[in-house]
Amino acid sequence: MPGGGRNRRNVVRSPHLSRLALVMAFAAALATAAAVGSPATARAASIDCASTGSTPSRAVQDACDDHAMGSSLLTAAAPAAPVSGPRLRSLAATPAASASPSGSLIKGFDVSGYQGANPDFTGLAAKGYKFVFIKANEATGVYNDYFTQQWVDAGAAGLIRGVYDFARPDLDSGPTEAQAFYTNGASLAAGAAGTLPPVVDLEQPAAGKPDCSNLSQSGMVSWISSYISTLTGLTGRQPLIYSNAGWWSECTGNTTAFVGTAKLWIANWVSGVTSPAPFPGWASWTFWQYSDALTDNPTGGDVDVFNSTALSDLVATARYDRIAGPDRFASSVEASETFSPGGTVYLANGENFPDALSAGAAAGKDGAPVLLADTDQITAMVADRLTALKPAKIVVIGGTASISDTLKSSLTQYTQSGNSSSVVRESGADRFDTSAAVAQASFAPGVGTVYIASGMTFPDALSASAAAAAPSTAGPLLLVTPDLIPQSVRDVLTQLQPRSITVVGGSAAISEDVYEQLSALTTGAVTRLAGDDRFGTGEQIVTTEFRPGVPIAYVASGLNFPDALVGAPLAALSGSPVLMATPTAVPGATADALTALRPQKIIVLGGANSISPQVQAQLQSYVAG
Repeated sequence: MPGGGRNRRNVVRSPHLSRLALVMAFAAALATAAAVGSPATARAASIDCASTGSTPSRAVQDACDDHAMGSSLLTAAAPAAPVSGPRLRSLAATPAASASPSGSLIKGFDVSGYQGANPDFTGLAAKGYKFVFIKANEATGVYNDYFTQQWVDAGAAGLIRGVYDFARPDLDSGPTEAQAFYTNGASLAAGAAGTLPPVVDLEQPAAGKPDCSNLSQSGMVSWISSYISTLTGLTGRQPLIYSNAGWWSECTGNTTAFVGTAKLWIANWVSGVTSPAPFPGWASWTFWQYSDALTDNPTGGDVDVFNSTALSDLVATARYDRIAGPDRFASSVEASETFSPGGTVYLANGENFPDALSAGAAAGKDGAPVLLADTDQITAMVADRLTALKPAKIVVIGGTASISDTLKSSLTQYTQSGNSSSVVRESGADRFDTSAAVAQASFAPGVGTVYIASGMTFPDALSASAAAAAPSTAGPLLLVTPDLIPQSVRDVLTQLQPRSITVVGGSAAISEDVYEQLSALTTGAVTRLAGDDRFGTGEQIVTTEFRPGVPIAYVASGLNFPDALVGAPLAALSGSPVLMATPTAVPGATADALTALRPQKIIVLGGANSISPQVQAQLQSYVAG
């Protein structure tokens, strides 16, 4: 049985039918059979699409308008030549027997909501499975209820992850469905480290639907072209096309139009096949789904192989040059994937920067990630990540206007002890006092360097965060006004007795008077690092604090704060800088900094709206050859 999905129609959009209407329509279509006592009709009339189990029949999937990858797989070989419709019959009465891949190809699997909240990702990884594809949605109305938890748990198990969309040309235009896929899951393939290309699943959706979605071959090719063009523009990645030979032949005429714009994933379960032939035009396939019987998982799924025996080839197929999620909260989760369970987690407000600014340096010093929240709640993805991390301690940054007491109290459930003492708040009366409280809690007297930035805007402070978090230059980040050192900041500087102070930003951000006052609060030098603008200041910081040949240079948007904030402690793990760009350009100062740093790798922080795929491609030219 295909590795299906227990998905539901969360959004009903005209002309789409609601799930109830679909079930009723399906039952009505079988009314004649019902008159003679057909058991199939009785089952259809009483279908509960929320309780189908992990191996629903194709009839149930059709009735629920919710299909698993491979639900319509042909059991016979493809026709020798393209055929004209309507002759496609891709829904077999029974599943085909499993094929048998030759050699030691890398094994993986695919799942969706039918496998429930807890597929045995850890157990499957232990048995040698290396990758998983997870269903995100079907058209613009059916979404995998368990997608977030499955995605987080699969990552925690060490599996290389991908997402797929069960395409419905009969319901939506190519661009509309591609945008829905991006919103509901493919943005992770555009962003999250170690993700496989996004997948469009092209097959016959249901027995009662017109063959080839009632499109001509040229019409289907046009639909696919518009879909791929939109998806590639959104993700910056060449997608995978999943299909079977029969559907591809009849519905596209064995087109070769996508050979240069998409990789091929073949579905072929025919018994005795050891390696399926690629579709016309493709030299080879990249993935092969060869069985619908994932017996190693209690809730089922499909079994796939990657067309190589070398894990390094699979890793190369995955993306490791952008870290992002569909929103800032999800991006913070993706940035936390490198951190191990059992340590400390910092939680900051993802909507307002003032209190959050101080978190990056302290988290970097503690080897801890920063996760983002609203004032009163965390997203499901953040909750799942906290569950996976099971921290010994959670540090809430800022007062109750940033993170409410109610939310703070609820966080104890995610800690190892479950005690209220395992969740602490570091805050003050305002952003300046909060920066002082964080510094006092995280750093001991005699610290090497204290970084001073304006608390009125975020760019300079974010530029300093990675340097403040890096092991070789670690120190607290304190906030001041252009013309005043708040008393709480003075007090903590007196207590810390730093050996040096680095002022970040020009005299408009921090006045010469404040600069001079800082000299009395250290036994060492006070240095100002500033450029003509936020990008120039970032250049001054990274070229002063980091040496050429850094392992990674992280690049985030200089127009907003969340991505750089959560990236600072991640960058600290490898002693790497964070620079800034705009969504549409690499500023000259950033380009100069990258030229000087000669990074071995560049990783973008944030999605395509923060840093476009075009800018990302431009950034790769600065990687040391």
